[in-house]
Amino acid sequence: LLVVWDTVNAQIAELKKQQEEQAKNDSRETLYRSLPGVGPQTARVLSCEVGDMSQFSNERKLVSVGGLTPCEISSGDSQRKGHSSRQGSARMRCVLVEAAWNAVRYDAYFRSCYSRLAVRVGGKKAIVAIARKLIGIARALFRTGELYQQPEALKSLPAAA
Repeated sequence: LLVVWDTVNAQIAELKKQQEEQAKNDSRETLYRSLPGVGPQTARVLSCEVGDMSQFSNERKLVSVGGLTPCEISSGDSQRKGHSSRQGSARMRCVLVEAAWNAVRYDAYFRSCYSRLAVRVGGKKAIVAIARKLIGIARALFRTGELYQQPEALKSLPAAA
């Protein structure tokens, strides 16, 4: 079992090295990494899954690819929004939700958005909304070519530990 353990660790180290090489050659990496909550793994997944987001004509299509849109339950005149549709990339959805949890923890803007939503709709639905907001901000940053900057009014707020 120790031989298998060492082999797996060597393969993991090799994959991390390949990932770092890909990140060095990817111009989108710095923009993704500027977003709060997005680390090297998340940036690589987003870069591989959606690229520079130029193929999406609007934010709804981008969010739909991530599977972060609610499904609709309709009958006659009534329309209700249900759980997440889960269509699209499960890997992208997973890393966006994890990035949203980190963004809520370390960024005052996302923390304030989350706290307002969590009271009304609950924590899990609020974090999915934050994930949608995070990918929407990423799309806006790609359109403008700028890096993420926290809104000025929230810079003075302390980050949660």
